[in-house]
Amino acid sequence: MKPEDIYSLMDVCLGKERPSVLIKNATLVDVYTRELLCETDIAMKGKYIAFVGKWKYGENDPELVIDAQGLYAIPGFIDGHTHFAYLVEPSESIRYAIPTGTTSIVTELMELYPLLGLEGLLYFMDLLKGQPIKFFFTVPSAVFTQKSPKGMPEEDLSRLLSLQEVLGMGESYWQGVLQERELFVPSMLKSRILNKTLEGHSAGARGERLLAYLCCGISSCHEPTNPQEALERARLGLTVMIREGAVRRELHSISEILRTEIDKRRFVLSSDGVDPEELLERGYMDLLVNKAISLGVDPISAIQMASLNVAEHFHMEGWVGGISPSKFADILLSERLDVIRPKFVFSSGNLIAMEGKVLMEPNPIDKDERLICVPRVQRRFSGNDFILRTEIRPNVRAYTIRMVTDLVTQMEVRDLAVEEGRIRWEEAQDLNLVAAIERRSDPNQFFLGLVSHFGLQKGAFACSAGWDTTDMIVIGRDENDMATAANRVFDLKGGAVVVVDGRLIWELPMPILGIMSNSDLRRLVEAFKEMREILSTLGVKFRDPLLSLVTLSTSAIPFFRICHEGYVDLKSGKTLGLGAP
Repeated sequence: MKPEDIYSLMDVCLGKERPSVLIKNATLVDVYTRELLCETDIAMKGKYIAFVGKWKYGENDPELVIDAQGLYAIPGFIDGHTHFAYLVEPSESIRYAIPTGTTSIVTELMELYPLLGLEGLLYFMDLLKGQPIKFFFTVPSAVFTQKSPKGMPEEDLSRLLSLQEVLGMGESYWQGVLQERELFVPSMLKSRILNKTLEGHSAGARGERLLAYLCCGISSCHEPTNPQEALERARLGLTVMIREGAVRRELHSISEILRTEIDKRRFVLSSDGVDPEELLERGYMDLLVNKAISLGVDPISAIQMASLNVAEHFHMEGWVGGISPSKFADILLSERLDVIRPKFVFSSGNLIAMEGKVLMEPNPIDKDERLICVPRVQRRFSGNDFILRTEIRPNVRAYTIRMVTDLVTQMEVRDLAVEEGRIRWEEAQDLNLVAAIERRSDPNQFFLGLVSHFGLQKGAFACSAGWDTTDMIVIGRDENDMATAANRVFDLKGGAVVVVDGRLIWELPMPILGIMSNSDLRRLVEAFKEMREILSTLGVKFRDPLLSLVTLSTSAIPFFRICHEGYVDLKSGKTLGLGAP
């Protein structure tokens, strides 16, 4: 905002300059005082709100007048924690987010930094400027599964934290921070000194370990799964980001305490990743707010949890989060308060949606060589690359990843027979081979291990979008199918594939960094449905098999994981080989 902008806003209030937009006769949802203010007029000038009250300069004709009699004026919704640059090309998601009243998004950048580096990351952030909705960022804490990209160089961190649109440091996994505090704490302190937030990830942390983690200055956590965990963190001063999205859904459980007299200003609604099918068919932040209301949260509190509470957490309440002078003109108009359906959506003073239709198309994300990262591969994989070998005879004790749920894993040790140097793992029907292949190195490093209770009875399943690594994850019952799957993912320059008996039966290209499809959202949703049906016939019964596959490499979920360096025991921080003592 420039001085000239402020002068213009002042002159609108004084009747010396006409507004660009005038909303008349709305019932204002005042998130500051929790009041409903009837017959309120709101005047905008350019990107900003100038006037809130009763407009008396009728002769000073605005460019656009909307009679909002019978409509509620609600602040634009903010998603305070998500991973927007994943699976879907961002402008495609933006197109479907626009009619939902979501006008600001705070997204993690952790997936992009290891692939793009600093300059590429800055380029990507620039591509999200000038979109119909606003983007803010949290920089990677770089607490990754693999050791090679851990931590961020001080000069890169300083450059990113200096940017106004960077609000803080992204989620940091508590085990990694406590295990390697000399590596991570100085960077976290730098963010804190600059009065920027430290987003937390405290899944499984309790008692003294939780308190030790919070000593870093952690300001939020989106990992509570029940009312007790949420209340414990709120009492310690954290903003509790209630997750309701693609990864997990905790709003129903945590709503128990939201129906009490407890102060709800420390609670925020967030997606932690948008489910493409849900975005297409049901909505975005409007869906979360409406679900909170349906669970007994009073409407104003639910709206605060998707607007003012988010803004205050990130120290940007002077710009977004409410309807008042000098704030960005982010406003949605809805006929009802108990079930919010945006009739008009304004973002930065622009009418971007009306009656569910997009009026301002998003800018496409350029697909130049900086985003089409061709995976480096020195050779074609063969079935021999996926044979588990050992010199131990006649049996071997092997570490195995056991799927406890579709996302949670634990360490398991299996006693397996060895025949002519080959581990006969396939005799156990609940076992699959699993490989993590580094797709950016030259040549490709990879580690081959075992996973139990994934359910795949035939073929192979592969995806280049492994979480918290630069790895492709391949799982299978047949070594040759695994090789075919890995080679096809490289041929696609990134993607997900299913191979059975040497035949490719399903694929989804992800040419944008190997983690995003450039398909339109409807086709993408249909592709995911087809994948689930195919994998179900092959024995995989998880809700989202692709999510279960790519999270085998993440440090975010307890507790035994894989990367191209080996198995990773998150409890100890150690990287392990196949053989168990």
